[in-house]
Amino acid sequence: MQFNLDDVNQIESGASYKKIYRYKNQNQGKIIVDFSYDHNDYLSFLEVNNFLLKVNISVPKIFETDDSKNIIIMEDFGDSRYDKLITIMDPKDILIDAINSIIEIQNAQKPLQNEFLK
Repeated sequence: MQFNLDDVNQIESGASYKKIYRYKNQNQGKIIVDFSYDHNDYLSFLEVNNFLLKVNISVPKIFETDDSKNIIIMEDFGDSRYDKLITIMDPKDILIDAINSIIEIQNAQKPLQNEFLK
């Protein structure tokens, strides 16, 4: 997996240590997520993503992974995060969506169990 840092901009990664890069050419529709600081967080992220996908929760598609570098290339959902949407959407709609997602997770046949998840 090769990418040039001149082709990407680092974007806000929230409260985690991972680094997230968005391609300058946003037509790519992909971001690069760098978990080089911790292999276990990388594995947990992949496991949670896979679990949520199986229970019909909308998650970004993973296009490519590099287990040796703990890097993921995945679909870019843009700036659509709850903390950003809450100012432009009805909070009731956002909460109903979040509750429905939690119900889907709870109703899953196989619960998520991960020894690395904090």
